[in-house]
Amino acid sequence: MNLVSKDTAILITAYTGGNDPDYFKTGNDSIIHQKRHMTKTLVKHLKETGYYVCLSSHSTLDEETQRYCHSFIYDSDNRWQIDGVPNRPNHGVAEMTAIHNGLNVLSRYGFKNVLKLCYDQHPDLDYPKLIKKFESLNTKLATYKSPWDLATLCFFADIQFVKETFSMNEIWRCEGPVERAWFDSVRDKNRMDEVHGYSSYDEMLELPAGSPHHFASLQQDGTVVNAYNY
Repeated sequence: MNLVSKDTAILITAYTGGNDPDYFKTGNDSIIHQKRHMTKTLVKHLKETGYYVCLSSHSTLDEETQRYCHSFIYDSDNRWQIDGVPNRPNHGVAEMTAIHNGLNVLSRYGFKNVLKLCYDQHPDLDYPKLIKKFESLNTKLATYKSPWDLATLCFFADIQFVKETFSMNEIWRCEGPVERAWFDSVRDKNRMDEVHGYSSYDEMLELPAGSPHHFASLQQDGTVVNAYNY
């Protein structure tokens, strides 16, 4: 396997179950669903970058999508609580599970760094350029940072740092948003000086002005999908 890097891999998390609206119909009238289409489009692009691609999903995906990945993990456990924790069910718990499932595989193969993305992000960004930018920071975590959150939609990190500061043993912190739970964990461990915080996703990902950060937003009444022209 000829890879661009033996140290850095790309991890995509996905959940395409539940409300996955029709995307369009092909000539034979088969239905393509938006979330599944986004996932396939992103991993296909990332495979072409030469980086190791790991897809960690709580929903089944078609064989073609899997073939674009070096590793595909399917875990049907999409619970928003584990043993009743946290008291307030939080989809961040399922996201944390998907992240750790992927990190465990990447650690086994010897990777030290990870670019974590979500299935519904832009497929046409210059991800190799972004990875080199993040690597040059020489920090343990690079992500969008507010005065109370560390973003989990996407981040670049030392894998061991994530395991130590975003542990499944700390899901009790997810009474609020998972981003705040991670912030509190890093702060309480006195490791915030190991974080490079970007002021926005636009700055972090070098997005064109007005571009959405991701295309499928989880709202109280279901998933709202922005226009996806890929």
